[in-house]
Amino acid sequence: MLISYDELTRVGFLDDEFWHYDGFDMTVELAKNAQIEYIHDPLAEYRLHPGGAAAWRTAADELPEIRGIFEKHHQDIDHYCPEKKQMIESKWEARLAKFEARAARERGDYSHCARQYLRSALIDPSNIINYKKVLKYTLPSPIYNLARRAYWHYHGRSL
Repeated sequence: MLISYDELTRVGFLDDEFWHYDGFDMTVELAKNAQIEYIHDPLAEYRLHPGGAAAWRTAADELPEIRGIFEKHHQDIDHYCPEKKQMIESKWEARLAKFEARAARERGDYSHCARQYLRSALIDPSNIINYKKVLKYTLPSPIYNLARRAYWHYHGRSL
């Protein structure tokens, strides 16, 4: 994201309350207060490494921040027409359900994981990209990996 320093000081800097998602929160603030242009071309490279925050943070760490960002900005959608407001709220609710599913999976509560993932998909059907993701989120990792290997062995392609 490229933004002038003057615009950034007008809108506000990163919010320390949302350590994992401070950039997302700032993007929402910018969308509310500045004109945004989208460029489809990749302008940067993003890399993950074992020591980075993305490698060790959990959905349980991220969930309160995602909820906090929604609560912080929720009143900003009150001026939208009811249909658009409902659409935004549904997208957020579906996203929160996906985080709940990930957090449940991380703590080994696979039935709660499955219910939350299904809830997310019922709210926003675009969350079911394919059955692979459903299996990945609802099965314990060793069972999912075994199922992938078995599928590959019998069908000649991976899940």
